[in-house]
Amino acid sequence: MEEYVVSVTNRYMITIPARLRRKYGIEKGAKLLIRDVGNGILIVPPKSFEEMFGIDKNHKEVLLEAIKELDREHREEATHD
Repeated sequence: MEEYVVSVTNRYMITIPARLRRKYGIEKGAKLLIRDVGNGILIVPPKSFEEMFGIDKNHKEVLLEAIKELDREHREEATHD
């Protein structure tokens, strides 16, 4: 694992080293995820839509039940207005 030291500007901005920008395809205006991992932060490029396709297939039943529950709640709220 490579490590890089970056500086934080007075506006709390950092510069991502060129080698990492090229490696991960990070371009100007790109969005990055910052995760609090307990003992530090992790900055990662978000997954593309294509990479996420099918990510929910292992949780189909749970997701369908959650959608049904939300629908029931919305219908109940609509009848109480």
